[in-house]
Amino acid sequence: MRQFYREEYLTIKTKTPEARILIRSSYSQSAMILVCIIIFLAFFLLGFFGEYTRKASLQGVVNPYGGMVNVQSGSTGYIEELLVKEGEVVVAGQAIYKVNTERHNESGEPIKPLLNQSYNAQTKIIRDRIVQEQKRVGIELNSLNDDIDNLNVNIQNTQRIVSLSRQELELRQALFADKKKLLKLGHISEVEYANEQLKVNEVASRYESNLLNYNAKNRELAALKHAVKSTEINSAITIKDLDRQLEVVEQERSEFLYQTDTRVVAPITGVVASVLVKEGHSVIAGQTLLVIVPEGEVFVEVYAPSRDIGFINLGQKVKLRFEAFPYQKFGVQGGIVESVSRTAVSPDVITNQRLIKADKVEGLYQVRITLNKQTITAYGREELLKSGMAVTADVEVDTRKLYEWVLEPMYSIKGRLE
Repeated sequence: MRQFYREEYLTIKTKTPEARILIRSSYSQSAMILVCIIIFLAFFLLGFFGEYTRKASLQGVVNPYGGMVNVQSGSTGYIEELLVKEGEVVVAGQAIYKVNTERHNESGEPIKPLLNQSYNAQTKIIRDRIVQEQKRVGIELNSLNDDIDNLNVNIQNTQRIVSLSRQELELRQALFADKKKLLKLGHISEVEYANEQLKVNEVASRYESNLLNYNAKNRELAALKHAVKSTEINSAITIKDLDRQLEVVEQERSEFLYQTDTRVVAPITGVVASVLVKEGHSVIAGQTLLVIVPEGEVFVEVYAPSRDIGFINLGQKVKLRFEAFPYQKFGVQGGIVESVSRTAVSPDVITNQRLIKADKVEGLYQVRITLNKQTITAYGREELLKSGMAVTADVEVDTRKLYEWVLEPMYSIKGRLE
């Protein structure tokens, strides 16, 4: 049989239990293997020690701290004149609209002049009555005061008369006592003694009469003083009643003028942010005419869904991107979370509906953010941030290891099974 292998091969085969074939690798292959090992270790270390933070982009708007004020029409009519323009600064009480609210009666006559004429007539009648009452009281008080002055003079005279009468009575009584002693000694007769007693009684009667007259005049003086006070009180009551009637008429006039006031005034001092109704437009009572923004600092209000609100904390830093100033060119603005609402609100009740996506049905939480500064740098200038600007807030809501993010589906399955 012919052999297929050489004799040397068969000799080596009998001397070694197992044959080995060694192939020397090149340096490029060793370097490639080393690089692969390093890359593998780098990915391993990155996945174990590296972190990734998920950010939530929340839509919001710039608002003033005082809140934007919607100025409404107080009556139905049409805009006769617009007295301000957008961007203009207005003060509280300044007229901003002139609204024509004229109404007519069945005869075609304007109602407002007729009612004004009626109110003016009622006011004139009441004011005339007040003046007449003041004149009447003045005349009556002058008469009473004159009577009091005259009576005081009479009382002083009567008091002197009473004093003289008392002195006369005392003298007559002293003389009568002397006559009584002389009668006992027999120096005078009974008839002379009786005449002296009659004179004493006459003086005593005159003294009592003068004293009664004096007391009567004092009572009359007290009555006159009481009449003065009573007249003053009654007059004050009458004038107060007339003032009340006048106040009622003025109040009715004010309510009428308020309902038919042709001027709409600014309720606060601020800047006209938006004019919603122009001249010639019809308006109804309660319709918003324009928006006034109070002067002062602004803040950002964003709306967060429930899946993100749990990771938003007070004092947390936020990055803000304004639509009016693209962040690719002007960068981002910093802010700090100032407050977070405790309860969610329905998207239907949120003022800025344009910021809410149409498919949003879950409740949203209001998050207030304080700006690091009230301006943003644009083309080397500091531009003020204005109320109503749309803004997007980037909030860091969750930070995890990379391997945790990779294994998150497994954690979710485990949590469901438990």
